[in-house]
Amino acid sequence: MKKARRSFDQQFKIVAVRALAESGKTTGEFARALGIGRSQLERWKKRLEGRPRLLTTFPAKDGVGAEQHELAELRREVAEHKRAEVALQETLEEHRALIETTDTGYVVLNAEGRVLGANREYVRLSGHGSVEEILGHNVIEWTAPHDIQRNAEEVTRAVERGSVHNFEIEYVDRQGTATPVEINATILHTSEGLRIVTLCRDITERRRTSDERRESEEKYRATFETTGTATVLIEADTTISLANREFELLSGYSREDIEGKKSWTEFVVPQDLDRMLTQHRIRRERGEAAARRYEFGFVNRRGETRDILLTIDVIPGTKQSVASLADLTEHKRTARALQENEELYRTLVTTVPDLIVRTDLSGKVVFVNETGFPSWGYAKMDAIVGKNMLAFIAEEERERAARNAEIMFQQRLGPREYTLILEGRPNLNCEVAGNVLRDGQGRPSGMVYVVRDITERKHVQDQIVASLHEKELLLKEIHHRVKNNMQVISSLLSLESQKVDDVRVKELFRESMNRIRSMALVHEKLYRSDNIAAIDFDDYLRSVTAQLLRFYHKEGINCTVDAKNILLGVDAAIPCGLIVNELVSNTFKHAFAGRKEGSVVVGLHRRDNGLLELTVHDNGVGFPRGVDFREMRSMGMTLV
Repeated sequence: MKKARRSFDQQFKIVAVRALAESGKTTGEFARALGIGRSQLERWKKRLEGRPRLLTTFPAKDGVGAEQHELAELRREVAEHKRAEVALQETLEEHRALIETTDTGYVVLNAEGRVLGANREYVRLSGHGSVEEILGHNVIEWTAPHDIQRNAEEVTRAVERGSVHNFEIEYVDRQGTATPVEINATILHTSEGLRIVTLCRDITERRRTSDERRESEEKYRATFETTGTATVLIEADTTISLANREFELLSGYSREDIEGKKSWTEFVVPQDLDRMLTQHRIRRERGEAAARRYEFGFVNRRGETRDILLTIDVIPGTKQSVASLADLTEHKRTARALQENEELYRTLVTTVPDLIVRTDLSGKVVFVNETGFPSWGYAKMDAIVGKNMLAFIAEEERERAARNAEIMFQQRLGPREYTLILEGRPNLNCEVAGNVLRDGQGRPSGMVYVVRDITERKHVQDQIVASLHEKELLLKEIHHRVKNNMQVISSLLSLESQKVDDVRVKELFRESMNRIRSMALVHEKLYRSDNIAAIDFDDYLRSVTAQLLRFYHKEGINCTVDAKNILLGVDAAIPCGLIVNELVSNTFKHAFAGRKEGSVVVGLHRRDNGLLELTVHDNGVGFPRGVDFREMRSMGMTLV
């Protein structure tokens, strides 16, 4: 339109200047005749004088009539020009009004990015109050710093390709508030140079909506991922288009293997497939008629079958459905185990002859097994249920029973014996084992007791104790008599030794007497001890060494014994006693010859491997040089 206007203006100017040249009138007279200003006509004439080829003459016409004809033609052309100019101006005003009222920013820039013109919306976007504030200013003044380089690069590319489409940057106002804008621009090459005609749209709301949508999608995905159950998005053709981490774990496949590649039908056991395909079809045809929750068999990658509770529904307005899969396998296994345990418990309760009693926290009986109460002298369960458990315990034992019941709330307590007072069976000896019952939160809810008749067991136990006591007395008597018999033998040897004059023979008699005394001492310790199976060997060694000190008159020798916490039975004590007797006797006879003082240490210790180590050492003269005790054949060394 502007081009048409320039063409029309140019033609009108040429015609007017031609007519002026040929009319012979002054510029003022001719301007008045045309209805235009004199100065305007003079400017036209001056511009066209340098272009003589345009000023060709009109065909000659004679007389005044010709002049009037030319003026009439000019007036007609001027009138048409004015009408066209008015129409053009109206169109420009309409366009200007449209540009000013649109919610899109409009700006014209030169090649350097300076503003040549803009509408009110662009002024607002740039953060200014009027167009005068931005005319001549470069757009980088209100471009966000992080977008300046991007903007310059985009302008360079736009000059090459002639336009910019959907380019997003941010403008920053004088208060530092950023406004995101989307730019579309066209590059024009005019006689006055390059022009960039730009449309800028405020995309704050669009970004907010986009951010909200992205946030909503992130929340949805986060929810999708953190439901705690396997969840999938299913398309109408049964393809799984989305799967969460839990479904990966359940199926054994990765998301890359599942999404867009796997059908949910691949995970269903054959016997459930037709039923589920029917539900899949009904769900998309009649919606509410389809089941939303049911169980099916799920086959994972390893070929294992899992019991699954499926919850599924169609997303409104789509053919997609969201399915949540809860693995019930362990729950069902636990339920089966619980059912088996309950059956076992029921069998035990109904078959054991013991009385099983359950009470509340106050001690009141709320349950008694049916097979137990008849054998305790009661015809009906009502005779026991409703009464306090302490009422069935002998009065002198109730306080102890109440204390034990309180202790059970803090720690486990083993069976306790009580005397029960029951109908038809007074003074019944019973063993009562109890425990605290707790609810699902671990809070005490009552007590359970198992009451067992131990009257017969007590009777047998008493018989066994009495029998053991008798045998213990008998064993002690045997040990006492063995010890006495050995003392008799020792005395006989002493009497015989008095008839012998040979010193060597006398010494042999004395050594034999000491050996007999060491054995007799074992039996003496056993019958004097509370434990007739073993003796305290530390005490035994002290007695043996003291006896030898007196026998050999070695009061100046210090004899120490170290055998603490060692208990030996008669089979081990007698040979150990003989060894100690021989070694200590040998020490007293030979190690301290000509000496009145010295020390002997006798020790018996348990080694890490469990064996016992017996040691006898002294600070005497030791074995003579050249004597190997392992080659000696004396009676004492042979015994050792």
